[in-house]
Amino acid sequence: MFRYSRSELLELFSSKYCSCSKVSKEVAEIKLDNGTTAGTIQSGISAITPIWNAGLHGENQIIGIVDSTIDISHCFFCDDPNNTIPQDHRKIIGLRNSSGVNPESHGTFVAGIVVGDDLDGPSTHVNKGIAWAACLTFGNSSDLVVHKHVKHNLILGTYAKIL
Repeated sequence: MFRYSRSELLELFSSKYCSCSKVSKEVAEIKLDNGTTAGTIQSGISAITPIWNAGLHGENQIIGIVDSTIDISHCFFCDDPNNTIPQDHRKIIGLRNSSGVNPESHGTFVAGIVVGDDLDGPSTHVNKGIAWAACLTFGNSSDLVVHKHVKHNLILGTYAKIL
């Protein structure tokens, strides 16, 4: 799994691999907001949506994502009256979370950018996903098992060369 100790991370990002020795300025707290994402991805301009204007919204498509877990009770993914994940769920048709990890914001955020669509106002939410009419099959990245040599080459090999 992609789990690293504090010392491994400190070594990875230490001056051994990076020429900078300190942060030059403090940055603001991250705010998750995808309000302009759909247009920006479609055209480079947040208010222009040529793909949607051509009638493409993700209808009859299934999109797969592997990330941190997803909150299936979020308004973009929940279903009435029963929010379990059977084949006839309106949004999520597959969910793999065998490790049982609780929902996290990143997986929910990413899935929302891609397929998010509000149960109470289909296609009307200002932050709806790019393919808002598509369905989702989702895998929890914590369920992935990565061999130690792959971990070493991916993290300590590739990133060390970049840094």
